[in-house]
Amino acid sequence: MKKQPGADAGGAAESRVGFSFYEEDMKALRDLGGALRARGVRAKGVYLLRALAHIVPEDEIFAHGVTRHRLEQAGKALPAGDANKRPVANLLVEDQDKLDRVSDLLADKAMKGGRSFLLRALIHAPWELAALGRDLRKFKKEFPDPRTRAGRALKRNRG
Repeated sequence: MKKQPGADAGGAAESRVGFSFYEEDMKALRDLGGALRARGVRAKGVYLLRALAHIVPEDEIFAHGVTRHRLEQAGKALPAGDANKRPVANLLVEDQDKLDRVSDLLADKAMKGGRSFLLRALIHAPWELAALGRDLRKFKKEFPDPRTRAGRALKRNRG
Protein backbone atom coordinates (compact mmCIF):
# COMPACT_ATOMS: atom_id res chain seq x y z
CA MET A 1 0.00 0.00 0.00
CA LYS A 2 1.24 3.45 -0.86
CA LYS A 3 2.30 5.48 2.16
CA GLN A 4 -0.13 8.33 2.69
CA PRO A 5 0.83 11.81 3.78
CA GLY A 6 0.56 11.92 7.53
CA ALA A 7 1.82 8.39 8.07
CA ASP A 8 3.07 8.08 11.61
CA ALA A 9 6.56 7.15 12.71
CA GLY A 10 5.68 3.46 12.61
CA GLY A 11 4.70 3.71 8.94
CA ALA A 12 0.97 3.02 9.40
CA ALA A 13 -1.21 5.20 7.19
CA GLU A 14 -3.30 7.77 9.03
CA SER A 15 -5.29 10.89 8.28
CA ARG A 16 -6.86 13.75 10.18
CA VAL A 17 -10.52 13.23 10.98
CA GLY A 18 -12.88 15.70 12.66
CA PHE A 19 -15.77 14.72 14.91
CA SER A 20 -18.92 16.45 16.12
CA PHE A 21 -19.18 16.25 19.89
CA TYR A 22 -21.38 17.79 22.55
CA GLU A 23 -20.00 19.51 25.62
CA GLU A 24 -20.99 16.51 27.75
CA ASP A 25 -18.97 14.26 25.43
CA MET A 26 -15.91 16.42 25.97
CA LYS A 27 -16.50 16.26 29.72
CA ALA A 28 -16.82 12.46 29.56
CA LEU A 29 -13.56 12.32 27.58
CA ARG A 30 -11.81 14.49 30.18
CA ASP A 31 -13.25 12.32 32.98
CA LEU A 32 -12.08 9.12 31.30
CA GLY A 33 -8.61 10.63 30.83
CA GLY A 34 -8.58 11.67 34.49
CA ALA A 35 -9.61 8.20 35.65
CA LEU A 36 -6.83 6.65 33.58
CA ARG A 37 -4.34 9.24 34.84
CA ALA A 38 -5.26 8.25 38.42
CA ARG A 39 -4.18 4.73 37.46
CA GLY A 40 -0.85 5.97 36.12
CA VAL A 41 -1.71 6.10 32.40
CA ARG A 42 -1.53 9.53 30.78
CA ALA A 43 -3.20 10.31 27.46
CA LYS A 44 -4.49 13.58 26.06
CA GLY A 45 -8.06 13.73 24.78
CA VAL A 46 -7.62 13.33 21.03
CA TYR A 47 -4.92 10.71 21.54
CA LEU A 48 -7.35 8.80 23.75
CA LEU A 49 -9.93 8.95 20.92
CA ARG A 50 -7.34 7.53 18.56
CA ALA A 51 -6.48 4.77 21.01
CA LEU A 52 -10.13 3.82 21.61
CA ALA A 53 -10.75 3.57 17.86
CA HIS A 54 -7.77 1.22 17.58
CA ILE A 55 -8.00 -0.83 20.78
CA VAL A 56 -11.70 -1.70 20.82
CA PRO A 57 -12.68 -4.57 18.49
CA GLU A 58 -15.45 -4.12 15.91
CA ASP A 59 -18.00 -6.30 17.68
CA GLU A 60 -17.54 -4.36 20.90
CA ILE A 61 -17.85 -1.02 19.09
CA PHE A 62 -21.07 -2.33 17.55
CA ALA A 63 -22.40 -3.35 20.99
CA HIS A 64 -21.58 0.06 22.48
CA GLY A 65 -23.23 1.74 19.47
CA VAL A 66 -26.42 -0.29 19.92
CA THR A 67 -26.46 0.46 23.65
CA ARG A 68 -25.97 4.19 23.06
CA HIS A 69 -28.67 4.20 20.36
CA ARG A 70 -31.15 2.52 22.72
CA LEU A 71 -30.33 4.95 25.53
CA GLU A 72 -30.89 7.92 23.24
CA GLN A 73 -34.13 6.43 21.89
CA ALA A 74 -35.39 6.02 25.46
CA GLY A 75 -34.43 9.62 26.26
CA LYS A 76 -31.88 8.58 28.88
CA ALA A 77 -28.78 9.84 27.10
CA LEU A 78 -29.81 12.81 25.03
CA PRO A 79 -27.19 15.52 24.85
CA ALA A 80 -28.31 19.07 25.51
CA GLY A 81 -27.54 21.80 23.02
CA ASP A 82 -25.74 21.66 19.72
CA ALA A 83 -22.85 19.46 18.71
CA ASN A 84 -20.52 22.44 18.71
CA LYS A 85 -17.27 20.78 19.77
CA ARG A 86 -15.03 19.65 16.93
CA PRO A 87 -12.06 17.59 18.09
CA VAL A 88 -9.69 16.51 15.31
CA ALA A 89 -7.59 13.36 15.63
CA ASN A 90 -5.11 11.53 13.42
CA LEU A 91 -6.77 8.14 13.05
CA LEU A 92 -5.15 5.16 11.42
CA VAL A 93 -6.84 4.43 8.10
CA GLU A 94 -7.56 0.87 9.21
CA ASP A 95 -9.39 2.25 12.27
CA GLN A 96 -11.42 4.64 10.10
CA ASP A 97 -12.40 1.66 7.95
CA LYS A 98 -13.33 -0.28 11.08
CA LEU A 99 -15.60 2.55 12.28
CA ASP A 100 -17.16 2.78 8.82
CA ARG A 101 -17.91 -0.98 8.77
CA VAL A 102 -19.59 -0.75 12.17
CA SER A 103 -21.51 2.31 11.00
CA ASP A 104 -22.75 0.34 8.00
CA LEU A 105 -23.85 -2.53 10.26
CA LEU A 106 -25.83 -0.12 12.43
CA ALA A 107 -27.38 1.49 9.35
CA ASP A 108 -28.49 -1.96 8.16
CA LYS A 109 -30.43 -2.24 11.42
CA ALA A 110 -31.95 1.26 10.98
CA MET A 111 -29.80 2.78 13.72
CA LYS A 112 -27.68 5.87 13.49
CA GLY A 113 -23.99 5.42 13.86
CA GLY A 114 -21.46 7.63 12.11
CA ARG A 115 -17.86 7.83 13.29
CA SER A 116 -18.68 10.64 15.73
CA PHE A 117 -21.60 8.71 17.19
CA LEU A 118 -19.50 5.58 17.64
CA LEU A 119 -16.66 7.42 19.35
CA ARG A 120 -19.19 9.19 21.56
CA ALA A 121 -20.58 5.75 22.48
CA LEU A 122 -17.07 4.54 23.37
CA ILE A 123 -16.36 7.60 25.49
CA HIS A 124 -19.54 7.07 27.53
CA ALA A 125 -19.10 3.29 27.84
CA PRO A 126 -18.55 1.78 31.29
CA TRP A 127 -14.89 0.75 31.11
CA GLU A 128 -12.91 -1.63 33.23
CA LEU A 129 -10.16 0.93 33.76
CA ALA A 130 -7.41 -1.53 34.65
CA ALA A 131 -7.84 -3.40 31.35
CA LEU A 132 -8.23 -0.19 29.35
CA GLY A 133 -5.10 1.22 30.98
CA ARG A 134 -3.14 -1.92 30.10
CA ASP A 135 -4.33 -1.76 26.47
CA LEU A 136 -3.57 1.97 26.30
CA ARG A 137 0.00 1.35 27.49
CA LYS A 138 0.48 -1.18 24.68
CA PHE A 139 -0.98 1.28 22.17
CA LYS A 140 1.34 4.03 23.39
CA LYS A 141 4.37 1.78 22.81
CA GLU A 142 3.27 0.92 19.28
CA PHE A 143 1.98 4.40 18.35
CA PRO A 144 3.55 7.00 20.66
CA ASP A 145 1.90 10.40 20.80
CA PRO A 146 4.05 12.64 18.55
CA ARG A 147 3.55 15.53 21.00
CA THR A 148 5.45 13.68 23.71
CA ARG A 149 9.18 13.28 24.17
CA ALA A 150 8.99 9.55 23.35
CA GLY A 151 7.01 10.20 20.18
CA ARG A 152 9.42 12.86 18.93
CA ALA A 153 12.43 10.62 19.68
CA LEU A 154 10.86 7.72 17.79
CA LYS A 155 10.14 9.97 14.82
CA ARG A 156 13.77 11.22 14.79
CA ASN A 157 15.15 7.68 14.97
CA ARG A 158 12.91 6.36 12.17
CA GLY A 159 12.82 9.53 10.08
